[in-house]
Amino acid sequence: MITTDHIVAESATLIRRKLGYNEVKEFLHGVEVAEALGVLRVQFVAPADLTEATRFFLDSGDPRLSFVDALSIVVARKRKVKTVFAFDVHFQQAGLNMLSTEGFVLR
Repeated sequence: MITTDHIVAESATLIRRKLGYNEVKEFLHGVEVAEALGVLRVQFVAPADLTEATRFFLDSGDPRLSFVDALSIVVARKRKVKTVFAFDVHFQQAGLNMLSTEGFVLR
């Protein structure tokens, strides 16, 4: 499984704000452990990805699309990822399958 450094940062910020310090510490430790076990790879975003995501974000015209989601879509496309764990419809609109929290693939 892969994620981006931006997703880790956004998730850590949300967890700390909503749940607290101990929970974000546990989350970040879990990311480190998952990486060490080879279960997760954190993809650091390249400058070219940021440039492409900026274009995608600005061209979308959808005020609900977040920049991090635009960046995730760009990275998924470049990595030829077909299925993502996501909550926003933008991923489906971008042609990606979404894995729901129940484990079913939404099309």
